[in-house]
Amino acid sequence: IRNLGNDTLNSLQINWRIDSLPQPPCTWSGSLPYLMTADSIVIGSYAFGHGPHDITAWSSLPNNATDTVNHNDTASLAIYACNSMSGIYTLGSANADFPTIHSAVSELTRCGVSGPVTFHILPGTYLEQIELGEYTGASDSTLVTFTSSTGDPADVVIRYGQMTALKPYTIWLNGTGYLKISNLTIEVDDGQNIFGEAIRIGNGVNKLYLDSNIIRTRPFAASGIYPVHFMQ
Repeated sequence: IRNLGNDTLNSLQINWRIDSLPQPPCTWSGSLPYLMTADSIVIGSYAFGHGPHDITAWSSLPNNATDTVNHNDTASLAIYACNSMSGIYTLGSANADFPTIHSAVSELTRCGVSGPVTFHILPGTYLEQIELGEYTGASDSTLVTFTSSTGDPADVVIRYGQMTALKPYTIWLNGTGYLKISNLTIEVDDGQNIFGEAIRIGNGVNKLYLDSNIIRTRPFAASGIYPVHFMQ
């Protein structure tokens, strides 16, 4: 709370909601002179379900009076609630834990890991552009593995063709650590791309394992197309 009124603030009501659900208001009391701030105010608790949520809080009734200048009384925060990941997950269908590789990577980035994680990718061709950066909990004991559910790299093809100069890759491992990619086919789409990288690796990647994959671009491709591109 910051007092932007001329009088010392002695009390106010703090209202809040989670998504569209109003929560019980909280009454604050104290002594807050002009332009001074009070922080670490506990207004309540809430058991968040898994997924995205919006938290909105606003003040009212300063010193038990109507606030006539209320354009600066509201604060909002978007969060994503989840537990850290651990165990075996499947991806690649509506009935799997994750429908796409992108959705699994998004969950990994948001939630981090607390134990070893293996993603079994179901057979199919995935027309996706993937970027995986750092995530919390990464260590030798929490290795994350992306692998074909059948163990055959020909069964899972990750391919992308809509390259741009800023994003010329199918997979970009951007500072990722403690990661294993195995038994997958990773390709630059065999369209008319003048540049493209099946895998881009850089920005301090640590302990990356590429095992038994098929990584390929177009045959006789231009010099700007790489199966694997290592960057500083």
